[in-house]
Amino acid sequence: MVSRCTRGAGRPAREIAAERRRRLGCRMGRPSGAKLCVLLLVALALCPAAGCGDAVDTGAGHRFALPAASDGAGPLVVWDAVRAAGDWEESEVVAARLGAEDAPVVLSEARWASCNALSRRWLAWEQTGIRKDGLPTASVYDLDTGRRVWVDRSSSGGKAPRVSGSTLVWLRGGGSRWDLMSLRLPDGEEQALVSHRWPMLSPAVAGPWVVWTDRRRGAENSDIYGYNLDTGEERAICTAPGSQQGADVSGPWVVWTDYRRSAGQAEIYENADIYGYNLDTGEERLICDAPGSQGSPAVSGSWVVWDDYRRSPSGGDIYDDADIYENADIYGYNLDTGEERLICDAPGSQLSPDISGPWVVWTDHRRGVDDADIYGYDLRTGEERAVCRDPGTQRNPLLPSD
Repeated sequence: MVSRCTRGAGRPAREIAAERRRRLGCRMGRPSGAKLCVLLLVALALCPAAGCGDAVDTGAGHRFALPAASDGAGPLVVWDAVRAAGDWEESEVVAARLGAEDAPVVLSEARWASCNALSRRWLAWEQTGIRKDGLPTASVYDLDTGRRVWVDRSSSGGKAPRVSGSTLVWLRGGGSRWDLMSLRLPDGEEQALVSHRWPMLSPAVAGPWVVWTDRRRGAENSDIYGYNLDTGEERAICTAPGSQQGADVSGPWVVWTDYRRSAGQAEIYENADIYGYNLDTGEERLICDAPGSQGSPAVSGSWVVWDDYRRSPSGGDIYDDADIYENADIYGYNLDTGEERLICDAPGSQLSPDISGPWVVWTDHRRGVDDADIYGYDLRTGEERAVCRDPGTQRNPLLPSD
């Protein structure tokens, strides 16, 4: 499961979700474009020509302690906590046990960090303060020891790290060269699984399968592809008309946001639906085509969850100038029984869910657009729990992926 910036054709569903969060006051903790350009010029002027982008030594790197597991507490949840810092916004990676009473624990050591992936043992995030050139880079931490065990050292930097079991996947490149990378944690050899000149976006991994958004047919006709780590097979999972984006995978099931109903229309990103594909049988399944748009799907076992705009004034059309980010809800669907379930329709918007086993978590704006919280839900009991209601913005919650 994987958890989800500006408008643009062919963006993955989780990037569109990021735009929704930005419009809700959940901006990424980075400086403006102008400030960033100035900072980069200064950094380049001060750095020596050789090795400026190298990562710092990780042997004695940052170390953290996880919140203690208490009786009755659920699994670990990690998320980004955004705080104002003058003209900047700073983002920390924090963690808590679902249902526990203890305060969240800060895990990251840099002024800007954003979590990307969580498994039973490994946590991956992107942050500043690791590379000498000041740019964000991908890092992996061992939850058993609290120590950093891997940092991407490439000149292009690691993007979108995802982890399942001991398998790490991430993206490198840009322009005319893109690589889907993989290694076995903690110290396996890096290898390129797929390399080509077309952008690859938003990878996800579970078991032997890696899935991603692939733009080999163009930015407005992105497709879902998969790669089997055991056999080396690359598979086209969905190449339907229009764009397919933001895939997630668990067991044999791949799910994604699908815009085939908008193919050939003036607005190609209206009427998003949720589709699934069974890797064992080759079956494609329509999971939800309710009015409005559905996006940011996540899957675990037999359950799929997503954020749903059927109650939104414009149905989740990202190009509409109306306040479309009201009334987004969290829905679920059971792949075994066909049951669709309303998980949360609280006031305001609920966005970017993640799921692991019976637990669902999401970003919740019931207190207003500037006060996003983290909530959780138990599919077995129907009980809803507040995970974190601290002041400011909490976003992008993740549960263990395996």
